[in-house]
Amino acid sequence: MSKRFHYSLFRPNFTIYFSISISLFLISCSTDPLVLNPEALGDYYIRSKISPNLDRQGVIVGKTIPENMPIDITNAIITISSENQSVCFDEIEAGIYVDTQKQLKVLPGNFYTIDAKFPDGHLMNGRTTVPDEFQFITSSIKDTLVYILLDKGNYFSNEIIAPEIAWSKSEHALSYELLIVEKEGIKGRITTIDTSVVLPSLYPIQNLQLDTTISWIDLAVIIEVVAHDSSFLAYPDKNKSSDENIQIENLADKLQLSYGQNTNVNGGIGFFASFTTITDTVVIRFKREKVNQ
Repeated sequence: MSKRFHYSLFRPNFTIYFSISISLFLISCSTDPLVLNPEALGDYYIRSKISPNLDRQGVIVGKTIPENMPIDITNAIITISSENQSVCFDEIEAGIYVDTQKQLKVLPGNFYTIDAKFPDGHLMNGRTTVPDEFQFITSSIKDTLVYILLDKGNYFSNEIIAPEIAWSKSEHALSYELLIVEKEGIKGRITTIDTSVVLPSLYPIQNLQLDTTISWIDLAVIIEVVAHDSSFLAYPDKNKSSDENIQIENLADKLQLSYGQNTNVNGGIGFFASFTTITDTVVIRFKREKVNQ
């Protein structure tokens, strides 16, 4: 009896082994991979910045697709609201929505929300407070700003004294960006959290250094300071002045802002930001002063 008992305990259970072997065989013979829809793995996104300085407000929406180009979202419902109004944006082409009737009143200091409803029912939203009005400090912004090249007789010993520009604080602003703009585009930029900057070095200074027969060079430019909202730091298009009006034909290009890994919207990625801009047209004079050593 004991031998039979021990044999029944330790003899193989062929039924179990057979079931496991069949399962492993079926798994190993399966050549069909697990198919996932790449679109299901992506993130919805919103890209929009609003401003009193823009002629029309616009929004870009879409969805990222892993290892593929993002897709534009059509038939979405995009609404931007303030305390006193709510405007539904028109879709002018796939993924691009614009306040074509210019109904939305974007005012400095006001609070705005964005709501997006996608065709599949997915929802996104965000908020921003537009930076308040501010102004140049008049003692720092003159009709002619002067760079001085202290010529000590040697290219490598020359010193440059650059002008400083200051402005008043803008409430609800996180940072400022100073741009020096010519007809051909932006020639210099500085981003700061301060309310004053020393202007960056510009190419006419190099011309003075290289050609000692030149006493001065005048350059007509627009000095522009952009106050970015405190909810998100978003930079303007690197190739365009941020006070240019948004036109429908280049809206997509205008809204392709750089936002890195930051996001300030719910339900996806991207940004809903705002800015306020001040500008002044000045002449920058690059002047040589001989230094006797």
